Amino acid sequence: MLLLPVLPPLQTRNLKRKNDKDLRRKIPSFSESFEDTVFNGLSNSLNSFSIKNPGRRIILLALSGGADSTAMAAALAAVVENAADTLSANLKLHALHVNHGIRPSNACTADKEAAVTLCKTLDIPITVTKIPPGTVNSYARQYGTGIEGAARYYRYKALEEEALRVGADAIVTAHTSDDRLETILMSFLRGSGPAGLGALSSLIATAENAIPIVRPLLPISRAEVLAYLKVRNLGYCSDETNNDQHFFRNRIRHVLIPLLDQQFPYWRYPVLRLGETQAMTASFLLEEAEKRLAWDNQAAETGLQLSADQFFAEPAIIREEALFLALDILTKNDNDRKNPRRDTLRSFAQGIETAVDLGQTRLENKNGWITARKTTRQTVERGFSVLIKRTGAYKLNDITVIAGEQQTDSNESVFYAGFPLVFRSAGEGKILAEDRNGRAAEARNGKLVWKREQTPKNGNIRFSILFNGGSFTNGS
Repeated sequence: MLLLPVLPPLQTRNLKRKNDKDLRRKIPSFSESFEDTVFNGLSNSLNSFSIKNPGRRIILLALSGGADSTAMAAALAAVVENAADTLSANLKLHALHVNHGIRPSNACTADKEAAVTLCKTLDIPITVTKIPPGTVNSYARQYGTGIEGAARYYRYKALEEEALRVGADAIVTAHTSDDRLETILMSFLRGSGPAGLGALSSLIATAENAIPIVRPLLPISRAEVLAYLKVRNLGYCSDETNNDQHFFRNRIRHVLIPLLDQQFPYWRYPVLRLGETQAMTASFLLEEAEKRLAWDNQAAETGLQLSADQFFAEPAIIREEALFLALDILTKNDNDRKNPRRDTLRSFAQGIETAVDLGQTRLENKNGWITARKTTRQTVERGFSVLIKRTGAYKLNDITVIAGEQQTDSNESVFYAGFPLVFRSAGEGKILAEDRNGRAAEARNGKLVWKREQTPKNGNIRFSILFNGGSFTNGS
């Protein structure tokens, strides 16, 4: 079976397999190459994290029952079964399946049964945990993270707890190169800096327990995953929510990426290299910011500070990275921590604004000092996003969006756009309205600061925003 040309060929360990009857064979099969690539990704990451204990090592697999995690579990189980060296022979696999409690019960049951059946076939111990129904939704509402973000929080929390319980040396997840491409595109469209564009590195460490999280499938495409499952005759479950284009990632996956594949067939490999370059850039900038602008954390509970003269003497990008670093220090233990948008920090880093309220934190340039501190507010802004496809009134937190011919009590809140319209919070008190032609309106702190006027090209549907309840009357 041919591999996709957009990625480097799968790598092999060039090692003989214990059960290989044909020792003269020079070219490994596709399935063996796939398995060796997964194993190499795991072993290289563990070595880079200084986990070189030659004894028994326990690896916890995040197993959803979907295609990617099924292929990962099968590949690592095959490597262990056909152990060709001490490293693979000493691996002990354990799996965790998490039911997030946000999908229909029949779908959750099918996922669990698929995961349990696979582990029974592969002789891998598995633990199944269920998050109480409503927990994820409640967290998303409370902290404004969205359903996907809340599910991710509880999934990794469960993985950390299980890793400690079984004494795992590492947690392994099944992110592929397609996941990384999607993340890079999402970060690009959001205007992220090097850290965002370089996201999904092959190895990260959990905040509290320093258990490494390894992503050995990152060199492998989703097409190669599906090809491997076909060769091994392995079934898997599909999550119907992955087709729901209300979610940003799904629109990237089902709309933008097919278009790029059609118009620019060789785009994938260069974009992946871009991500790697940006990851190195982010790492360098962080190190430079730490060396050049050291925050005084003697009063860490109330805030961090450094000299304004020293701050503004550094290049603009170093100033921005130093601000991100300070915010990370202040919010590292917060469940609802959110990185602010870079353009929000830029105006402060350039000296244009002397104070910026970021919800959880506040930045100030006052009396010769740059100060970053936690806010004393008991609540922070909650996120939301809604897709509007037809006329009517839509209630969102403390605002109302009216689509159609109703008239508001103030013309200043009126703008024009087309259906469908995405209406969402963008952090720091900002609200955006976007249709197929881009931005249609922007509001900040309860006031419409930019709006699109009526034009035939951009859509002529009349939208209104009512802040803090507001009022409107029916009209023609």
